[in-house]
Amino acid sequence: PKLAKLHAKTPLVKTIIYIEGIKELKSNDFGSEVELIPFKRLVSDGEAAPETLTGVEPQPDDTAVILYTSGSTGTPKGVVLTHKNFMASVVSLLSILNRDIIHEADKHRYIAYLPLAHSLEFVAETFFFSVGVRMGYGTAFTLTNQGTAIRRGDKGDLALLRPTIMTAVPLILDRIRKTIEDTIDRKGPFAKELMTYALTYKSYWDRRGYSTPLVNKFVCAPVRAQVGGALRYMVVGGAPLSPETQRIMKSALNIKLLQGFGSTETCAATAVTDFDDLNCGLIGAPLHGCKLKLQDWEEGGYRATDKPNPRGELIVSGDFVAKGYYKLDKQTAEEFEEV
Repeated sequence: PKLAKLHAKTPLVKTIIYIEGIKELKSNDFGSEVELIPFKRLVSDGEAAPETLTGVEPQPDDTAVILYTSGSTGTPKGVVLTHKNFMASVVSLLSILNRDIIHEADKHRYIAYLPLAHSLEFVAETFFFSVGVRMGYGTAFTLTNQGTAIRRGDKGDLALLRPTIMTAVPLILDRIRKTIEDTIDRKGPFAKELMTYALTYKSYWDRRGYSTPLVNKFVCAPVRAQVGGALRYMVVGGAPLSPETQRIMKSALNIKLLQGFGSTETCAATAVTDFDDLNCGLIGAPLHGCKLKLQDWEEGGYRATDKPNPRGELIVSGDFVAKGYYKLDKQTAEEFEEV
């Protein structure tokens, strides 16, 4: 299996817990130094344990989890995040989501499908749990009716759960966009031209703050059915989102779309747009508790004094900034500093 081939790069891994039923794993694929434990056995061993484990109340600066970076700048690094980091990130969302979501939490459904190794999903689930939003689980491969792991004729996770809120990364939005475009194409050339015109019309007036009730009812409703028909809010992060995709998503699905900017090192939090922002292609204002500084980047020739727009390296400070990298003191010293 692929995991066995990767073991040479992860020599510190001594135990692997796996979900049964997909493919049988054999210990000799990994060698005697790795123990393979089926998840069911882990549960049964825990139930049979003679001692009752007593809970230890965590302190704000205690390590809560180690999340790994995506590896876009090299080998993925373990980011040490504390309980304070997560709570600060969750609290920072309150100022954005308080008006629209929290006061109607019992009316909402959130679909969780991104891996919890993704800091955006980890923070989002923590937040929605804390305010009482109902939650359902899916996967990226079964999200839409045309998902790669969906049998022809079966419904995807979005159609079954009918969420009102979802998070997304641009890669997932590209899949949803393709589903929408395929739906429009199947209606024939005339219908395609008509829907394209209607969505362009809607996008024009959306950018000016006006509603388009007839387009919403007769054009957007069939498209919205592809994502369950009840979606109202979408939070996007993890990578740059093209303004064109953002406009198409907002118009075709008739939703409020919030685009954020952050990293694993900032526990997903830095800046975010407002749900009522009419612009596309922006990351919004700093979140509550976030301090930003634009510092000259000499190697790239960027300076905060550049005209017409200041340029440089963005320095982020706040309670959601991580402790550092796990067992990487040199990289931690290079990327983090006390202020």
